[in-house]
Amino acid sequence: MNNTFGSVDWNLGEVDAMTALDTSGESALIDGVTWRYLGRNLSNNGFWGLGKTVSNGWTDKYGYKHIYLDSGTRGITTFDKDIAWERIGKAGYSADFSETFNEDWSYAEVQALYALYQAQSGNVTLNGIRWTYTSEEFSETQGKTLGDYWVSNNHKFIYLGSGLEGSPVPEIPGGMGLALLFGFGVSYLRRIKK
Repeated sequence: MNNTFGSVDWNLGEVDAMTALDTSGESALIDGVTWRYLGRNLSNNGFWGLGKTVSNGWTDKYGYKHIYLDSGTRGITTFDKDIAWERIGKAGYSADFSETFNEDWSYAEVQALYALYQAQSGNVTLNGIRWTYTSEEFSETQGKTLGDYWVSNNHKFIYLGSGLEGSPVPEIPGGMGLALLFGFGVSYLRRIKK
């Protein structure tokens, strides 16, 4: 793993502790880093990037390290967030999969959407899309499964139990925006003079 994660100095006991992680909630502290069990089929495109083969180790674009240990079901990770963050993060990887959703969010952008979901109010604008919380139950209204993300009528959705909805922010044409700003400024100055 030295080529994958830089210089590591894992002894046999540490490697054994990492490979012994086989149920959710188990963790091992190795060289100051907490590794956790990850029950995912990492051979498919999914939460943490493009498909991997058994024994692959990699660092995802959010900075978390992963090792695929077992065909179809098991890996370990340094990921330490909850399932809602994970699902938003997956949607944020979608540009890597050439999918319709086509997002390529940074860690900070995923964190901002997660905070919006937790607060259940306000909005966040990313790449010309204004995101808001929605309490809609998409499994009932649209037949969706938890973790799904999709585009419908030029709006983007992420289903997290309730969810997030993104709508395009209307753009004011460049010259028109300046004209409006100038008009407001002139109007304000006239009022001050009176």
